[in-house]
Amino acid sequence: ETDDDLQHTTNMGFHRQIAIASGNSVLAQLVDVLIDLFSAEQRVILGLLSREQDYKEHLSILEAIELRDEKLAAERMRAHLEGVRDAVERWDSDAHPVT
Repeated sequence: ETDDDLQHTTNMGFHRQIAIASGNSVLAQLVDVLIDLFSAEQRVILGLLSREQDYKEHLSILEAIELRDEKLAAERMRAHLEGVRDAVERWDSDAHPVT
């Protein structure tokens, strides 16, 4: 397993566990479907992000969850996902094709 494989598995697992912990079975199923359908795209997106920044954002989300601060966790997750969205919007598919 490569570092990229480990990062992908860990990253997707983090989001999957949050969806499961939410108690919202529809959200958990949706996350599973998105992970399965868009695995190749997720790998490309992870390559566009700073690993260090992504890790720090995940830690901050986890911290808010551990504090049971729903509002803070939602704010941090929203900011994290907006950063991912911004990376996708900047994505040059010719330079970084999905394989």
